[in-house]
Amino acid sequence: MPFELLFLFPIGAVVALRLLRDCEPLRDDDTTTHGALLFSLGYLAMLLSAATLAPLFVSRDEASTNPYSNLPGALGLQSASMIVAVAVMVMMARTLPRGVRGQLGLRPHSGPLPVLTAIAAWVGWVPVIFIAATVNTAFIEVLGLEVNDTQLIVQSFLADAAGRAQPIVWLSAAVVIPIGEEVLFRGALQGGLRRWMPPSVAAAMAALVFGSLHDAASMLPVAALGFLLGLLYERTRSLVLPIVVHVLHNTLQLLLLTFVPETLT
Repeated sequence: MPFELLFLFPIGAVVALRLLRDCEPLRDDDTTTHGALLFSLGYLAMLLSAATLAPLFVSRDEASTNPYSNLPGALGLQSASMIVAVAVMVMMARTLPRGVRGQLGLRPHSGPLPVLTAIAAWVGWVPVIFIAATVNTAFIEVLGLEVNDTQLIVQSFLADAAGRAQPIVWLSAAVVIPIGEEVLFRGALQGGLRRWMPPSVAAAMAALVFGSLHDAASMLPVAALGFLLGLLYERTRSLVLPIVVHVLHNTLQLLLLTFVPETLT
């Protein structure tokens, strides 16, 4: 990374903190009292729908070896199963007190301009993600694990020029999946955990679960991103800003992998 760009990180952090200082934070009664139920139902719905819909997106051979060998099919399947998961959680939340807003954090954003704040927050948090990635690599080496340094999906994205050009790949990875993950991990899981523990601990716990469900090669950096998203949810009382940051992060990753892949591999 060019040395001249390092000054952007503290500037981003300062701008984000300034933009967020007057936001209305999340209150105890803003979140779900049924977090474990909503998260479990959503995650189970995602797994079951993925198993059921798999033949429509990937062949049996692809599914048993490397599902990402068919990149559009694999990401299309993930998007479809995530949509099912969110639909199940929303339908369940509608039957509970305070409805979808109170149970899943799907309330309008009332703070500063989400896109500007998202860019500043992401830029300010990039060093934390880099440090987490370095620690992750060190842990893998210390434990002697045989893990490829690059995520399986990233390897497939780089290897499949025709596949990565498909709109379903970008729509899934950059929009649908991030939105679904925020509802699942921040809205349901973190929202439920903070009823039983301090908000910052709940954000960290949800982030660790989020990271643990990704490849070992990216577990800690993904958890670091998740912690930022959890803090933004806490600060803004809405999932809108975490969703925008998550979409921004995934979109930038896809752009870097497409045009300057050496920066992420």
